[in-house]
Amino acid sequence: MPDIDPTSAENIFLIVKDREKILFSDIAKAVSSTNERGAFDVLPRHTNFITLAREFLTVHKSDGTQTKLDLGASGVAVVKVFKNKVQVFLGVTSATK
Repeated sequence: MPDIDPTSAENIFLIVKDREKILFSDIAKAVSSTNERGAFDVLPRHTNFITLAREFLTVHKSDGTQTKLDLGASGVAVVKVFKNKVQVFLGVTSATK
């Protein structure tokens, strides 16, 4: 995991994992998704929180491009934001309606 200044105003570190492997691990400008309240974005120096993301995760990369990641069969992922690092865990819960 790269050493990132937790007060950086420019980047966050994102890691996306399932039960078997790391699917994404890199520096990003922002991360977007939806939860039970609607759309949300995680930006550098975001407050610490945990949520259940639904359907997709959009990674806004440092080079200006975007990557949209499907959240798998369950369509749900646990997102943990702590000290400028975003950890996303796939396959640990199922969608409830």
